[in-house]
Amino acid sequence: MKSIFKWFVIIGGIFLVLIIAAVIIIPKFVDVKKYKPMIEQKVAEATGRSFTLGDDIDLSIFPWVGVRLTDLHLGNPAGYKEKDMVSVKNFEVRLKVLPLLSKRIEIKTFVLDSPRIYLEKLKSTDANWQGIGKQEKKKEHKKKKTEKPSTSQGLPIESLLVGNFSITNGQLIYVDQGTDVKKEISDLNLNLKNISLENPIGISFSARIDGKPISLKARLKGNKDSISLSDGLLELDDSKLIFSASAKEFSKPNLKFDLQLDGIDLDRYLPEPSEKEETSQPVQTGSKSQGKAKSTDYGPLRELVLDGKIKVGKLKAHGATIENIDVHILAKNGIITIDPLGLNLYQGSVASKVELNVQKTNPRTKVTLDAKGIQAGPLMKDALQKELVEGTLKTKVMLSMTGESPDMIKKTLTGQGELLFIDGAIIGIDLANAVRNVKVNLGMGEEVKEKPRTDFAELKIPFTAKNGLINTSGTSLISPLIRVLATGNVNLVKELLDLRVEPKFVATLKGQGDAKQRSGLMVPVLITGSFSDPKIRPDLKGMLGGGIPSAEGLKQILGTKEDQKEKVEPVKEDIKKQLKTLLPGLTN
Repeated sequence: MKSIFKWFVIIGGIFLVLIIAAVIIIPKFVDVKKYKPMIEQKVAEATGRSFTLGDDIDLSIFPWVGVRLTDLHLGNPAGYKEKDMVSVKNFEVRLKVLPLLSKRIEIKTFVLDSPRIYLEKLKSTDANWQGIGKQEKKKEHKKKKTEKPSTSQGLPIESLLVGNFSITNGQLIYVDQGTDVKKEISDLNLNLKNISLENPIGISFSARIDGKPISLKARLKGNKDSISLSDGLLELDDSKLIFSASAKEFSKPNLKFDLQLDGIDLDRYLPEPSEKEETSQPVQTGSKSQGKAKSTDYGPLRELVLDGKIKVGKLKAHGATIENIDVHILAKNGIITIDPLGLNLYQGSVASKVELNVQKTNPRTKVTLDAKGIQAGPLMKDALQKELVEGTLKTKVMLSMTGESPDMIKKTLTGQGELLFIDGAIIGIDLANAVRNVKVNLGMGEEVKEKPRTDFAELKIPFTAKNGLINTSGTSLISPLIRVLATGNVNLVKELLDLRVEPKFVATLKGQGDAKQRSGLMVPVLITGSFSDPKIRPDLKGMLGGGIPSAEGLKQILGTKEDQKEKVEPVKEDIKKQLKTLLPGLTN
């Protein structure tokens, strides 16, 4: 019996030696180059693109299964500027196969040398990355429909060991022919060594984005249940970002991060608006023009658990400068809270809180805003490239809304607030001049032609909102020459106006802030109609109640009906023109 067992061991040993010898010797005698046309054909069939390999091909089986390829080229379809969509100078990978059966990945080397990816979008909106492997994707899609959703937790691997992972001298080019935009990432280098899930991994990354240098250094640590990134330092031009992050419960996921950025000028990286965008008309809202919008799937946000902190010293975007940004984001059970959301801008400060509830189909949003000391004029010039209002702004607002489309938000907008502007001006409308013009047309003064603006010592706009109907019961403006009281409603849903503006022309020129009772000509104005076509008309009933001495005196001043039309119509058109100029600035 022992001899039989002995012979089995000997025979088994011989077979093992023969297998090892075959693994070592066969690649030396097998000409893998003769399979090159077949490989090129299979890849071309799978991608639908031309594919070629260089002649320098190396295959090894023992002790690591490995392959080394050179001069890989995946072509572009016809009609694109460059011949290749993807090219790689050298590619090498060596790994062990048997550990893959037990979800263990062991890689000795993964090297990608001089990869170049060229992405192009034509004026027709077709892109060279579209349609790759189209047939294969259809088959996979049909297969996925029959598969049950995965209920596994954690990473899909048990362990990971990588000796050397490197990408050197990489390049990514993106070209959009329709917008004449070109973006390029060059000199891309990524080096990782001694990668495992048990020990921290040092990350070293560098590249140039449109010629601007960027680098990243950090330590990565994790296992099948969690992963973390610590001591992160990202440098982009003059900006430095210190960060840390972690993730667990990957099926949700449960995320945590802390970002501290010293400052960044986003305008250096954002594309400039094209002429088409600058001259385009505002998008019309409403069910007639939009049709039924596709609802958003908020399932992932309901599962998300998040605790994130962001601090930015200085940020510039679209011309506006913001400082001392402090944000804390929490998410759990479908409720996302941003508290605090604080920042400084234009000599003032903002303290805000935002809550987004996606537990139901339509998201519900609550916003509170407390701002003070903000210079409104420079802010609007920089951010909107428009001159609407000048002055020091103080505001407190509490709003809530439901939905995600503009129409639904307007229909559900509810809340209250107050905007207070001190020592400023309304740009684009001149109420004092309108009163002067009334006096001129009534034969009571000389016409004054000035740039449209209404200077004020104080502009207070209290409001309430309910389901898109904005009501103000006491909007007031105080200036040296005029006092104005406005009441009424603005319907955001129907885009209709129903306001009464009661200006009072002051006879004296005392300084701003004068609170003494004044006398003057009352010229109430009714503003109705739509945002796009406001209707302006004098409130004659209000005029009669404003201290006009007698009907005979009024008749002498106004003259005949033809005279009245000639005198009043220019005033109406002047106010209407100024109001139509102002409204688009507020709504666009």
